[in-house]
Amino acid sequence: MDVLLKNGDTVLDHRGRPVMVSGEGELLQRAAIRLTVRRGSLAHDPDFGSRLFLVRTGNREARDRQALAAVREALAPMKEIAVRSVRTVYDPAAQRLMVDVRIASGPRPYTLEVCV
Repeated sequence: MDVLLKNGDTVLDHRGRPVMVSGEGELLQRAAIRLTVRRGSLAHDPDFGSRLFLVRTGNREARDRQALAAVREALAPMKEIAVRSVRTVYDPAAQRLMVDVRIASGPRPYTLEVCV
């Protein structure tokens, strides 16, 4: 069980207490955190996070291949998740990479949308 996050902030209930998340919601949140945190940015765990922040240039096929490698590396410690595919869109004006990640946990497919 973990605290539910939205846009990097803790979600609070009507009493001001943190909302908890478990099960598939927690699994998806953990995966999204791994994808959005820059790999190497945590001194106590330099292997945590992804290298998606390095993916910016090239045609879409090249970006997708780079992003797929970064996603697989970031999610490798999560044995309960299998990465199926990645699709990217880069906005050069905002310098933002939007990544749709298709994963599976057991027989269930999921899509995560992350922005780095």
